[in-house]
Amino acid sequence: MEQVFFNFPLTELESIFKRWMKESQMEVEAKSSPSETTEHILTVQEVAKFLNLAVPTVYSKVSKGELPFTKRSKHLYFSSTDLMEYLKIGRRKSKSEVEQKAVVYVSNTKKGLRNGK
Repeated sequence: MEQVFFNFPLTELESIFKRWMKESQMEVEAKSSPSETTEHILTVQEVAKFLNLAVPTVYSKVSKGELPFTKRSKHLYFSSTDLMEYLKIGRRKSKSEVEQKAVVYVSNTKKGLRNGK
């Protein structure tokens, strides 16, 4: 078996090894940490605690169709991932996000005006 050595400066090898170490560390962390997308089924009482609401308020939101749920016989069940999406939908944008969106809108609008639209 023939051995081949490359003539690399030490600084280049160091950056390559650092990148490999970082990538392997990320792979190990991804395998060892539990996924955030793990879905749990919650009861009405657990949802009330999760959303920091009273149990009657949860029932009220269910009857208004505001909360995503599943009903089996007389019981209501809720998906933790669906509830997280419900919370994210109500998220308000930060001032910087609004300003960034305004800049994009204005730049697109100006382009349209210059093109005779």
